[in-house]
Amino acid sequence: MEDVRRILVVSRSTRNCRFAVESGVSLARRYGAELYVLYLSPGPFDLDSLHMPERFLPEEYGKYESGQQAAEMIVDQIISREEEKGLPIRKIVRHGEPLAEVEKVVAHDKIDLIVMHAQKEGLFEHFLFAGDTSAIIRAMPCSILLVKKELP
Repeated sequence: MEDVRRILVVSRSTRNCRFAVESGVSLARRYGAELYVLYLSPGPFDLDSLHMPERFLPEEYGKYESGQQAAEMIVDQIISREEEKGLPIRKIVRHGEPLAEVEKVVAHDKIDLIVMHAQKEGLFEHFLFAGDTSAIIRAMPCSILLVKKELP
């Protein structure tokens, strides 16, 4: 891993994303690498456009949105704390198809290592991101570290 100079953390702004960000911070400090944090969302949509009202109730979508905002605040706090300690972090926000957005960042910024969380989230997150982790693993030209942290 001595040749790792650019690390990309993929954050889907879910409650477990902070573990991937913390791992990315640790690796960037250890190897003196540049750290990029990609805030990734599947793009603009609403429940009506999903045509699945029986599967996702409006309150479930509301819980997802509020959880996403809380997760973004936690990640922003981690980033701010690390920046205050002198670690430069580049934040990138993308909306769209996850694989395509990650591919763009990896190619543009010449990323050497991707850090992502591996555990499944709730039903709504599973619907939004179901095959993305596997697709990203198969498509990327660089190494990928999957972080798994069980929550109570």
